[in-house]
Amino acid sequence: MRLAEPVRFTAEWERRASLRLRQGDATALDDYDQHGRIRGAPPDEAMDQVARAYVASYLAGRDVILTAADWARCRELSARIRDDLIHLGLVDGRRSVRIAEGAEASAGDLIICRQNDHAIEAGEPGRALANGDILRIEAITGPGVMVRRPIDPDPATGQRRFTTQAFPYPGYQSCDLAYAVTGHSAQGGVHTGITLVTGSEDRQWLYSAMTRGTENNMAFVFATPAKPADPQPGTRPAPDLDRYERARRERHGLLPAQLVSGPANPDPQEQIAVLAGVLACDGSQLSASETRTRHLANADHLGTLNAIWTAETGDAQDSRYRDLVLAALPLQYRPGLSHQAKWLFRTLRTAELAGLDPAEVARSAIEARDLAGARDIASVVDARIRQDVYPLLPQPPRSWSERVPVLADPER
Repeated sequence: MRLAEPVRFTAEWERRASLRLRQGDATALDDYDQHGRIRGAPPDEAMDQVARAYVASYLAGRDVILTAADWARCRELSARIRDDLIHLGLVDGRRSVRIAEGAEASAGDLIICRQNDHAIEAGEPGRALANGDILRIEAITGPGVMVRRPIDPDPATGQRRFTTQAFPYPGYQSCDLAYAVTGHSAQGGVHTGITLVTGSEDRQWLYSAMTRGTENNMAFVFATPAKPADPQPGTRPAPDLDRYERARRERHGLLPAQLVSGPANPDPQEQIAVLAGVLACDGSQLSASETRTRHLANADHLGTLNAIWTAETGDAQDSRYRDLVLAALPLQYRPGLSHQAKWLFRTLRTAELAGLDPAEVARSAIEARDLAGARDIASVVDARIRQDVYPLLPQPPRSWSERVPVLADPER
């Protein structure tokens, strides 16, 4: 079901723009751009920018969600955000527990639950722990961690709120850090929505990601491909070293180093152009009835009919060519053609399409020279025929009725 009128957004312009965004109208991007909601940068710089934007909203106490298309990038973003929160003293980095994919989590971290657990009451009476729930670690204990679950933000201020009661959660090992999540894991509305766009997403994903925030929705766009081709030989420093240096300069109040254009840093695209390409990519799936209608419409397509014809007549054609070859071979060479005979049959088919008699072609090739000492009769005959056949062009095809092979079972 779709709402005809969006009710989540505070700004009237965003209500109108979101409807056009849902329809794939690229002009809606101009509205977002004019209100400062779209920013573009090279991939690693965009990752830093989106992490900083999240931390800024988090420090303001806003209920914020950061969305990326795949879990690998979500984990990378969550790790960067966690490092910043440890530096700011909001996460206790002195003691941690191991969670999914070898990551670490400490008191103050947000984690996302990966399994339903109806035995755990998640901070409210009758509310069981569900897959996709986001939890904040309050303390690390011997058997597990004490957590609280976020509830709806304050409707007046957008401030984060959590359940008043903390509860133990022993199943934290399967969790991921929850600072960045995929579009499938993002649930409900928040004050601020932040989206990382690489350019490989589709329209449906972008619409969902860009409509999570009630007050603010921002897109940070990769202005260059995520993995540009780099033909330069030799070794290079690990990208994490550059990121560490950028973080160090930023924390010391220094200006960031300027990127140098080159093969590793191609010229950037306009961020609106990247988003327009995403809107042009329709990722919707057909319903069962639409799929049935499409298949029925394509049932008489020549490509489909030719595939059916080839499957039904292929064995009969091969049997006919096999009989022609065996009839032309001397008796001592007839027992057993190898599996290479399939290529001989294709060559005979080419000769027939060129207007030649396949029986005469096979007989001439076999009688051209003695076959004594040949390890594979089919391959030798095939090589002799190809020399004469491949320069020839196919003749106009006969009617379909004339090409029907003679079958031993006429009812087939």
